[in-house]
Amino acid sequence: MYLMITLKFHHYLLKRKERVYPMAEKCDVDVLVLQYNPTQLPEQVAQTLQFKKVVADATNTRLYVERWQKWCRENGIIFLQIL
Repeated sequence: MYLMITLKFHHYLLKRKERVYPMAEKCDVDVLVLQYNPTQLPEQVAQTLQFKKVVADATNTRLYVERWQKWCRENGIIFLQIL
């Protein structure tokens, strides 16, 4: 007998050295919050988390914000930057 667990988060905080790894099923997240320049690429994060919005706070540098902003625009994800 197998037990399927569906994970649902309201938000997920992705920090600099934190990594998310692919699982059998994606975790649903309403808001993905980026802090301190997460090094993992958006494409890799999207393999594990299914998110509707991305929020980058003021701890992220312009390079990381632009990378995520471009990816979100290309994939129809809402992107917000908090300064």
